[in-house]
Amino acid sequence: MSSIKQLNLFKTERNTNDGFKDPGALGNKKLPMHRWVTWIAGFSAAFTKDAIEKYLPTPKSDSIILDPFAGVGTTLIESFKKGINTIGFEINPFAALVSQVKLESAVVEQRMLEKAIAGYTCFMGPIERLIDQSISKGDSNEALQSAQRPKTQPPRNFRSRIPFFSPPVEQKVLFTFDYIDTLPDESIQRIFKMAFGAVMVSCSNYSYEPSLGSRPGAGRSLIENAAVSQIVTRKLKEILADIKEFQDEISMMEKLPKATVYRQSFFEALKRIDSSSIDLIITSPPYLNNYHYVRNTRPHLFWLDLVSQPKDLQELEKENYGKFWQTVRELEATNLHFDLPVLQEVIEYVRNLNQAKGVYGGQGWANYIATYFNDTYSFMAILKKILKSKGIAVIVVGNSIIQGIEIKVEEFFSRIAALHEIETEGIYIVRQKRVGSSIVNTGVREKSKQKTELYDAAVVLKR
Repeated sequence: MSSIKQLNLFKTERNTNDGFKDPGALGNKKLPMHRWVTWIAGFSAAFTKDAIEKYLPTPKSDSIILDPFAGVGTTLIESFKKGINTIGFEINPFAALVSQVKLESAVVEQRMLEKAIAGYTCFMGPIERLIDQSISKGDSNEALQSAQRPKTQPPRNFRSRIPFFSPPVEQKVLFTFDYIDTLPDESIQRIFKMAFGAVMVSCSNYSYEPSLGSRPGAGRSLIENAAVSQIVTRKLKEILADIKEFQDEISMMEKLPKATVYRQSFFEALKRIDSSSIDLIITSPPYLNNYHYVRNTRPHLFWLDLVSQPKDLQELEKENYGKFWQTVRELEATNLHFDLPVLQEVIEYVRNLNQAKGVYGGQGWANYIATYFNDTYSFMAILKKILKSKGIAVIVVGNSIIQGIEIKVEEFFSRIAALHEIETEGIYIVRQKRVGSSIVNTGVREKSKQKTELYDAAVVLKR
């Protein structure tokens, strides 16, 4: 089928990178503020800086940069540092918390945070020593029963295949939340919760490979005990040092820019953003690779009290861009809600693959592809309304391999934008090879990986 083997059907020019920095988020791990929380779907601060300098070099006082999928706030912070007003939308409550904390760091009281960190160390010291000493004597169960009981209880509706935290670790975690609840300032509480969220998996019996799974399942040993307060305190001190540097950096500004992050789907944006008000969009929507952001942050959402029951997760899944394969695989055949024959042809081709496997074959994946691009169509419709005339959107996406078929997502983004009379300035391959998941069963993936590389592309659109 020629349209599947060769999807470069459009007249849009494709360049290697047009000078963009690598969008991969690996470099963020060493950068102040960006290093606080690792986000697998993030992109680099260097890429964001390049995009701002290229497409909004002389911002006005009312200029606005938007990230519709803000993640942990890379675009928001880099825009803020340049004195540009910024807005973000993020549906994942944990990522939204991180973005909120980063923006609040511009005005948080450093001395109050220092005092809170010192208080945490004093509070946790005796508790952890008792637990650790008892474990060293082989009396861990007795110690946990005889020690002062924490007021905080584990999240009632959180379940995992094996205990997420070993008993001694869980006790330390619960006492950590007891301390957080005593903090009088909500912004300081949020910093502590973010810090704990950043390190909680490292103290647990789970790990990212890159999806969240049990340590034994990845050939790793269980974490029987961990120095929870030391690990959390180390992260808090890193955060404090970065806040000091951030506040020094922005202290020369005559007026701080306006910055807002909405903890909701971008599909609600028209309720929040005026028409023709956005100068520049820098973003990266969820890739067509079924990486399950909700399930991979499920422990964070429950332990940080961001959700309380499974139906909360289900709502997030339904509202997420693309909906996830697990959510749509059992539905009746899903087709495009708009007219793009070449894409519909791809969907039908995938639908007819591996039919004997039921929803695990082409039918389920075809539904996912159709749902993803239906959401892309809705996304472009909103962009058309909120971008200023000649406003720019820089959208980082990656190709995908589904049931052995390569889908050049960036080219379909360009074609769908054209349906809304949005011009494609260019498509730039900004990373030739990326490490990541692609939706293929293992056998198909192994057969096809030598022929097709995964890459990242920046689709630059202009209203």
